[in-house]
Amino acid sequence: MLVGKLGERLANSSLGVMLKELAKKAKINKNVHPHTLRKTRGQHILEATGGDMLLTSKKLGHKKLETTQLSYADFSPEQAEKLLEKKIEGKIKIL
Repeated sequence: MLVGKLGERLANSSLGVMLKELAKKAKINKNVHPHTLRKTRGQHILEATGGDMLLTSKKLGHKKLETTQLSYADFSPEQAEKLLEKKIEGKIKIL
């Protein structure tokens, strides 16, 4: 949950407007919306944890592990290769 200046919950529509403005300033020519932000965060958490679905699920606040598995189990070949390289370098543990 994101909060505004006065501590109130930021509405998805407000966040969407802000994201579009930031994307435009950053010259990102993709359609961005609040779900894009959440999905990207989830992918980064999954990569940072070495593919640990349970930890990723907890960090995202999912009540069921299956929700995380359905949303984030589709690693691209590039993502899988990066994880494997980190494993080989001893930087992460893959369970």
